[in-house]
Amino acid sequence: MAPKKAPAEAKARGRRPSAVDLLQRNLSFAECSVDQIGLAVLAEDPSTKFDAPFWCTLLTGTPPEEFRSLQNRTLGFWIQAFNRWQECGGWTPGKAPELVDGDALNKILRVPPNKCIEIIKLFDPAGHRRLSGASGGEALKKCKIRICELMMAGVVLSRLIATKQKLKFILGLFDVDDSRSLDESEFACFVSAFIHGLGAAFGLRKDDDIMPTTKQIQLVVQRLYDRLGAIAKARICALAEALVGNERQALAEAIRSHQLDKVSLNRTSSKPRRQVLPFETLIGWCFREYQDPLALPYALSIERFCPKLQPLDEDPEAFLEEEKRFYLSHKGPVPLPMESTVAHDASMLTRKEVILAREVFRFCLQEGTFQMSHSELQEGLRREDLTAQLWSKLQSAMERINDERSRGIKVDIFSFLRKLHPGAQPMHLRMFDGWMQQFDQMKEQKKFVEACEQSVQSLHHTSTLPVIPDLELAELERQFKSIDLENSGLITLQQIERAMSLDCEVLRKYDVSNDGFIDFHEFVAMMCPTEYRPPEMCGFDQEVLGSLVKMRAARMRSGLDQQVALYESPADAKAEGVRKSEMPASMRPEVPEETWAAWNSVFDRVDNDGDNTISDAELRSSMLLSQDVCEQLIASTRAEGKLGIPRRDFLLSLLDFYKCRRPAFVMMKET
Repeated sequence: MAPKKAPAEAKARGRRPSAVDLLQRNLSFAECSVDQIGLAVLAEDPSTKFDAPFWCTLLTGTPPEEFRSLQNRTLGFWIQAFNRWQECGGWTPGKAPELVDGDALNKILRVPPNKCIEIIKLFDPAGHRRLSGASGGEALKKCKIRICELMMAGVVLSRLIATKQKLKFILGLFDVDDSRSLDESEFACFVSAFIHGLGAAFGLRKDDDIMPTTKQIQLVVQRLYDRLGAIAKARICALAEALVGNERQALAEAIRSHQLDKVSLNRTSSKPRRQVLPFETLIGWCFREYQDPLALPYALSIERFCPKLQPLDEDPEAFLEEEKRFYLSHKGPVPLPMESTVAHDASMLTRKEVILAREVFRFCLQEGTFQMSHSELQEGLRREDLTAQLWSKLQSAMERINDERSRGIKVDIFSFLRKLHPGAQPMHLRMFDGWMQQFDQMKEQKKFVEACEQSVQSLHHTSTLPVIPDLELAELERQFKSIDLENSGLITLQQIERAMSLDCEVLRKYDVSNDGFIDFHEFVAMMCPTEYRPPEMCGFDQEVLGSLVKMRAARMRSGLDQQVALYESPADAKAEGVRKSEMPASMRPEVPEETWAAWNSVFDRVDNDGDNTISDAELRSSMLLSQDVCEQLIASTRAEGKLGIPRRDFLLSLLDFYKCRRPAFVMMKET
């Protein structure tokens, strides 16, 4: 049998790739194919119908020319359109028209009439056919567009809107009571608008063979909502377990009070009690945090047009207080928020420019003058990336700063940045300050990551060493007994210091119990010749803990690299190319049951007190890792704000390291 031709080869021979070719082709932004996504969805829920042609179009296709005029609009554009739509309902929640005619659409979007007709062609094919045989404004009034579907598609497909803001907008479209949560009915509207809106934007509305049916959407909504409800419940349980004493009691009382309020409300209302899902849970689901295979097609469709690994796709409101952050409202006009830097005009400073501006400001203060030429700055700062565009901004700002200093006005970095970007508001200055702090912290973080990677190298070196021979071990036992005159099995650091002329302070780290005594195992770890490793530092348990060390180091390196990428210039990022995200965790092979049980057994053996957390002392006393490696692992754990290693973190790290998954483990709370 002749081998099947690859898509590229088929194209070279003049044949268009078949449907099978397209389904098997890897996505341009993630290491997986539509076929693999479908298999993962069906493996999780065999009763689900995966509409492969529909999702293949969304994940690999291109919106038709008719949608191009709306595809890359800013968040500000869509907020203004939303405000005009809500005005049609007098800002009464739920009163804004679900369907708008062509005339109203034109007033809401404020785009040229010919562009409005192109949108009607995609979102109301039947109405567009009627337009072709009629003329005048009356014909436009016979067209009907579901405005939420259009705004859903426009926001999702825009590359100028940061993912976090994008998700808050499309969820807020259906949050009629501004509760920042969706009940099942609102969630159904959200999923339906997602499918129909993106389907229309890709020109699929008229193709009944590809578009999912209403019944299929209803079944999907029910399954997804049930799963998300279980996730939300599990998150509350996990939060409760993480709290102690009064904090846990306060959480329980808050939940009980909230439930009583609902009961009281239901007794006075004829409407049934609503179960709601908070935006936080829904956003986590869209970000694939719960590794739910059923989320894959939706999450990847969103990620395609704002990949999380792109440097510019960050939350522009990260430095704002929660009450000042952007959310849609159905009760009053929504103010325009701070948008992603990718949507700003050329006057907006980038992270790299802010850091470079600070270097210029400090250098000029050090030299005592802001009257410098381009070449003097380049030579003094030893930088070749002081572009002509930035220099034109710097030159003007430096002249103005110099004038203020000559008049005795005190200047600082923020006054300099305001002159570089005259339109900067207080929120922009807070953002610039946050960038500078983050950049400074990156220097320390880099040292820490390098220390973690050094621990991995040390671990690898130790694993290549042979176990200490029996003769060497017997000699160490003889030395131990010669010091342990009372034959108690314990010796003090001072006794070792006197007997072997060693520094007591240097040896203190081997006292893992921190009681001033050293037992025989600790003595072996301390005195083992450098060409050997102690007996405990081998075997399955040591391999598992070693994997944990490697995973922590790899995760911290990845986080640092992503932060460093934020401070690269667009040209640097473009030269590096688009980063593809790795294969989604929900598509990994399942971990064998015996391996899962073995991992848990390792945890149980190290967790001596059975409190489901490996403490610092328990990690040290296991003797599975050298004390230096233990120190670094403990430090990396504390860097994540945790004391000890919880069982769940332990298992999740191993799943990540070995690139496998445990069905429902991430989504649900397991005991």
